[in-house]
Amino acid sequence: MGEYWILHAEEDRAKAEKIGGMLQIAGLPVRWTQSPDEVREVPELMIAIGSEERLSAWNEIANNRAFNWLPVRFNRLGGSVGPLVIPGVTACRECLKRRMASLASPDVPEAAAGFELSWQIFAGIVALEVAKWSSRHKSSFAPLTLGHLLEFDAFHIEGELSAVHRVPTCTVCGVRRSASLAAQPWTEAAVLA
Repeated sequence: MGEYWILHAEEDRAKAEKIGGMLQIAGLPVRWTQSPDEVREVPELMIAIGSEERLSAWNEIANNRAFNWLPVRFNRLGGSVGPLVIPGVTACRECLKRRMASLASPDVPEAAAGFELSWQIFAGIVALEVAKWSSRHKSSFAPLTLGHLLEFDAFHIEGELSAVHRVPTCTVCGVRRSASLAAQPWTEAAVLA
């Protein structure tokens, strides 16, 4: 079993420690970093916590280095997790941004402060998604965030799961950067095989 890394900014350290602590209780080897340069070998999964700007920057690095990763954003009462990115297979963060822009979906700002209990519940959801990923070869429970964005309001205990498909002409992960190239098959299901 490979290591699980949590990438975070200094201001997100407490959130990263909550998620990491839950993963350690589940028996997963966890390391924390503020810089992707510290990660020398390909991890089992990288959990990246932060603002949309930080996640976008990390998206390109992860795609170039072929790191599987899970984006996490907190807001005042919960947050969003996913889609789980498998370079060359699933939608990346840029695909999500392009899809959201095409739907004219407003960006939910990150909150500096929020309801602590909500964040703990949301951290548990993130840890559960990572645990599902770690057991994907032994279990029939795939992570919900594989090909999906999960937005969860932990205060009201409600969420929304939205499918996120690759954008073939995505500037980060697109398999055909020109509309004239042949279409490529969907391969998300092959990840669990």
